[in-house]
Parts: sequence; structure tokens; C-alpha cells
Amino acid sequence: MIHPMDDHPRFPRLLAHAGFVTVLLGIAVAGLLAKERTAPSTAAKAEPGPAVAEPAQTLQPKVPEQNLVIKLGEAPMLEMVLISPGKFTMGSSQGDEDERPTRTVEIARAFYMGVTEVSQGQWFAVMASPTTTFTAAEHPVLRASAQDADKFCKKLSEKTGKNYRLPTEAEWEYACRAGSTSRYYFGDDSGQLGAFAWYRANSVEPEKEDPKKTFFSSIGNFFKRRPPVAHAGKLRQPNAWGLYDMLGNVWEWCSDPYGAYPDPSKADNADPKDAEPLKDAEGGQDSKTAKGAKGQGLQVLRGGSFYESAEHCTCSNRFWDSPPSRYSGYGFRVVLEAD
Repeated sequence: MIHPMDDHPRFPRLLAHAGFVTVLLGIAVAGLLAKERTAPSTAAKAEPGPAVAEPAQTLQPKVPEQNLVIKLGEAPMLEMVLISPGKFTMGSSQGDEDERPTRTVEIARAFYMGVTEVSQGQWFAVMASPTTTFTAAEHPVLRASAQDADKFCKKLSEKTGKNYRLPTEAEWEYACRAGSTSRYYFGDDSGQLGAFAWYRANSVEPEKEDPKKTFFSSIGNFFKRRPPVAHAGKLRQPNAWGLYDMLGNVWEWCSDPYGAYPDPSKADNADPKDAEPLKDAEGGQDSKTAKGAKGQGLQVLRGGSFYESAEHCTCSNRFWDSPPSRYSGYGFRVVLEAD
């Protein structure tokens, strides 16, 4: 039988090349064997080489003693940080109209606040039912209405015998600022926001460069881009009090109805929940207030979200919606009054 390669014009060259390589390999092996036989043994005299360091173990950061860790099941835990009483300047003279006037507010009692936003895994551990929108157990709850948040707090309170609730707007801003007086809790430079928060600039996949880019391909690429998404907690830097994602990621419900801040000359240290709704120039409801469902007031949200620009992710920025509303960027974190 004739091998198919026998008729190939390169076959003789291949055989010659293979034979030459075989001879070279044989010589090399013989040389190595001879060297091994003649080389003096140095095993006994060899000094031990430098010790090879074992790979460092990843250690979980130690939880401060003043923090609480509440077990919600086999895996999910709710970590809370102690927020001490104090005074701060609430609002901003540089922000939107509803962030003014600024005034001194006193937080008279200590409270614990969730280190992160309530996650989808924590929700399931407490409620024994999935969230409205499930993406990942470690992601914050999405599409949460204020009513959903209240139900979670009520159920958690029943399970633990403690009184969990949403923070007031004043408690939220006090904890967010963590002693700062700047636009963000790390300063006034929006260029640094990406290190501390998930917002539109770092939560949307940038468009890929296409050398053959056309008008129609640009439209196609736009619709193929990943939409902005929320992220798991503790992936950005925390504020000075150890709270993560107080800016960006998801809007956080507060317990207060939305309204204008009181005049500090008339009511210093006033609780925003007692404020009157904003009025427009003609004395009617402000367009913000008019967004609420008929017969229902509006409730405050704070912090911005993964879909917002930097100007909406400041310590003083306020948002509002009706309590039943479920927007994809709505979430919450809980507080517990200290004993």
C-alpha cells in the first residue's frame, strides 16, 4: 500500500529533516547523561535556598466593636454602624431650591444605620419571598417602593424584637455627611466621585471604538450597550463613618414626606417631616409635588443612583415620589435606635 505522503514532492525533504533532527536529539541526550555521571554530587553541601513565602490569606476586615451584626439566616447578615448624636448644617446654599435654606439640625439620639443598602439576599432571608426584580443576592434591592421598605422593616422587627425603620431625612443626611460640610462627603471635586459611588459615568458601558463606524452602526451599537446597573455593596470607598454607597447605586427611601424646608429663623432644629409642601409662584403645588398619585403625598428619596449624573449624587440633593412607586433605581437601608 502506498502512503498518501509518498507522492508528495516535499516528502523526501521531510524524511531527511526528521532524520537530522533525530541525530541531534540523540547527541544532546548522550551529552546530558555523560555530564550527570561525571559531575560531583553537591547535594550534601548545598545550602538551603531562601524560604518561599506562602500566599497571604485574604482576611475580612475586623468589625468595629460598636457595630452590630444581625444574622438573618445561614448566610445573609445585616451589619450596622453606630451613629452618635450631634449637630450639623442640613441642606446646601449651592444646590437646588428645595435644598435651601440651610439650617442647623440636632440629632438628639444615637442610632444604628445599615452599613450597606439592603441586599436582595437579605430581603429574601427576612421576607421569604423574592424581590420585585432579582439580579444577584449581593445586589441592593431594586424597584422597591416605600411601602415595600416599610414591610421589610416591620417583618425584621417582628423577627428580632427590635424596632427597625427607615431613616428620617435629617438622620440620612447627617450620616451621609459623616462630619463633612462639602458637596460630597469626600470633598467638592466631582472627578473623585467614581472612587466612592456608582453613578452614570461608571455604571454605563462606554461605546467601543469602531474604525468602520457609520451612522447606522452607531445606532446599533447604542442599543447593544449594557444599560446602567446597580452593584454589590462595599465595592466603592465608604465615608468617614464606614457607610458604603450613601451616594449613588440606588435611591434610598426616607420616612419623611417631601416638602419645603422650614425657615430657620422661625423653627431651628425643625424636623423636615413637619414641613409644608412646596408651592409655586401662584400658590399651587410645585410641579415636583404634582407628580404624586392623586390623594397621596410624596416621600423623600436620597443619595442618587447608578443612573444619575454627579450633580444628583450629592449629600444634600433631594428626590421625591409617591410611596407605591417602584422605579428600577429605588432601594433603601434601615436604621435601629440605640438602646
